[in-house]
Amino acid sequence: MAHTILTMTRGDESRIEEWVRYHATLGFDEFHFILDAPIDRTEDVLRALEVDAKITIDIREPQGDYYDNMTPAERWTRVKQWRIDHADEIAASGMPANDALAMRNYQHFPPVLETYAQRNDGWLALIDVDEYIVLQHPLTLQELTTTSNQPRIRLLNFNFDMSHHVPGTSVLGNTMRWNREDLLAYGKGWQNRVKSIVRYDSLVPMVSVHQISRGPFVTVNPEIGRLHHYRPVDQGIAELPYSVEDTTLRDYWASR
Repeated sequence: MAHTILTMTRGDESRIEEWVRYHATLGFDEFHFILDAPIDRTEDVLRALEVDAKITIDIREPQGDYYDNMTPAERWTRVKQWRIDHADEIAASGMPANDALAMRNYQHFPPVLETYAQRNDGWLALIDVDEYIVLQHPLTLQELTTTSNQPRIRLLNFNFDMSHHVPGTSVLGNTMRWNREDLLAYGKGWQNRVKSIVRYDSLVPMVSVHQISRGPFVTVNPEIGRLHHYRPVDQGIAELPYSVEDTTLRDYWASR
């Protein structure tokens, strides 16, 4: 039974190796990377990696807006104008594309998902390189998927405090995260924010990067499995404090 991660990345040379190695130890044996108009040595790092997993690399040419090295204010100004300029395209796509990056996701991912949907021997997770799937011992990835009675498995999202993070260093030393009770109280959809692991034969048609596709699903109890999200500090939510110290991932990786 294969376990695949599909992701799109740009400018992540400094953290890509640790991310791949971690998820390989978790049980993923195939990684499919879409390199979005590469600007660094991510491709070289991936090709040099020695892990017990297959690595597929698709390189895509520049397409649409990019927000490299912009301040949050500059980015927001560009995004607002992009939404105006591309309103018809967004509506026609039927996808929740709120900026140029999201639009590229919905242009690049579906054809790849179609290829995996032709297979019947595995599961695929669609996550970003600032996201880590965390399973509490003794639960394994193989057990999670083989015992599921639904073709879609959802992992609840927990953001981590990145305010003290030093760029270029491991994100795993950041251990303060959101509390589930705070998420439920805050609402606004964040309490239901997930990323999914979906059986190959249920991948299409794609509806979002979070659900992947529509249909029956099971949401994992966050005490045994969840998603750790190490987002840039400017993408935090002031009303949601980082009130839980969670060293699960840091301790697991330190023990490897």
